[in-house]
Amino acid sequence: MTTDFPKVDKAALEARGEQGEFVWSPSGGNQDDSIGGNAHMYSYRYKDKSDRWRAETILVDVGLLHRTKFYGDDVESIDTPDHSEYMPRAEASDGGLIRSQVDKPVIGAILMTHGHSDHIAGLAAHIQSGAVTPPIYASKYTAFLIQAHLANNGVDQDHWPEINIVKPGDRIELSKRIAVEVSGATHSIPQGLSFLIETPTARHYHSGDLKVDESSLVAGGTDLNALREWGDRGIDSALIDSTGAPKEGWAKREQVIRDEARELVNKHPSKRVTYAVIGSYVEQLAGLGQVAAQTGRALVYGGKSVETHIVALQASGIDLPAIVKERTGKDLRILDINSNEARRLKPGEALQVVTGVDGDNATVLAQASKGEHESWRPSADDVVVWPAGYRTAAPEQANAMDRALRARRVDVMRVGKRSEFGEGHGRAEEMKEIISAIRPAVVIPTHGVPFMREALIKIGEGLGSKGFDALNGDIMRIAQGQVKRIARRVANWMPANNTKYPDQPRFNIPPKRFDPGIDPEGGAAHPGL
Repeated sequence: MTTDFPKVDKAALEARGEQGEFVWSPSGGNQDDSIGGNAHMYSYRYKDKSDRWRAETILVDVGLLHRTKFYGDDVESIDTPDHSEYMPRAEASDGGLIRSQVDKPVIGAILMTHGHSDHIAGLAAHIQSGAVTPPIYASKYTAFLIQAHLANNGVDQDHWPEINIVKPGDRIELSKRIAVEVSGATHSIPQGLSFLIETPTARHYHSGDLKVDESSLVAGGTDLNALREWGDRGIDSALIDSTGAPKEGWAKREQVIRDEARELVNKHPSKRVTYAVIGSYVEQLAGLGQVAAQTGRALVYGGKSVETHIVALQASGIDLPAIVKERTGKDLRILDINSNEARRLKPGEALQVVTGVDGDNATVLAQASKGEHESWRPSADDVVVWPAGYRTAAPEQANAMDRALRARRVDVMRVGKRSEFGEGHGRAEEMKEIISAIRPAVVIPTHGVPFMREALIKIGEGLGSKGFDALNGDIMRIAQGQVKRIARRVANWMPANNTKYPDQPRFNIPPKRFDPGIDPEGGAAHPGL
């Protein structure tokens, strides 16, 4: 097996009366043992004016895969799909996508669905390996995170790729043979996108990560009307996020999550309420901002990943205070936890959002529980909330942090599963809405392990679509409402252990075990607590 694509089956084309063919091959995102490292290659193969077979190829997403104890491994290994064989060298694009040999595709453009590290953070490793990265098409929010990712990993700006900003409603004419239309996709992060890829022989929908929730504040919107219009044209195949497909019903509405948070804050009018969060769940951050304004508190944030997204909102033109003001009539103050203004707040004047949901020693909540944070010393004046069902590579760290907070008389609320605080992937009913809108001939699941993909196929088949499952390295021909596996190739992984990324915990087991700073009798070992 090689990295090459197969030659074109000319006889099959002639039998169908076609002059070219559209093929898809996942490099990451369709593995059997984990979720992440998303990267999908699409190639249109055709005969040029000189009667030679050529290919024009694009990539959707290039993300990290976190192989860690989160998935049962003892040692963390962070990888990214290796596209070094397919990255451009010195070929001329003649005003469009690079035309390569049909069996040796060259990626001429990269489309990004959204800014989470399992979709964008493979870029630094590729560039550092010497690969030439083709132009990128991304939303403004995603573009900011891409640039932050490259800067944080020391990639010289001279080697940054060209980034073209796109938005829902845009049509990108990548070449005479490949056009891409853009639609919004509601996720847990702003400005997620879905794509309709059109070629002379097939139309294909690529969902990205998405759900359907009109109550989202900053996450954009999955536009079902736009999807229905695409469906009216006839969709041959649809690659759809399968993560939430096995779960019945709908993902919990963001409005309900905000209402519950506001109720909790109102129950503790004189206490500082702190939510430990995953920084990449920006919709939760925004929702807590609305709750802070409604309850007369300042939104106080702490932690690098949260800070990254506070800055990203501003940089991408998303004015959270203005959104909150429009919805509630209330003013929102956003303060850095280490600012003098935040330090002067009384406990009942602050709603805090901090890193630490996983128990990592470097996070704000872990530092505060040990009495080591420069600005926040938890006490009986505090309520700390984070989900009990959150998975972590080192649960002993999270449990020790829990005990340390309780020893300081903090009211610790480990309630519910992570999904009770929000989820970015639609459940079964949302998948039905999306599939019913686009009406694809074939549903192909991605972003899920086998039982998730099987659940999505079952949903699609229940709505009249055929189901087709594939693994990384499979090469499929898409045409006339049919998806056929025509070959397999090697889908290698590139080690990326030194990569820094802003949005996900590393799930690491640190050299030194978590020391809560509590003596055996339960008293505080750190002075001043």
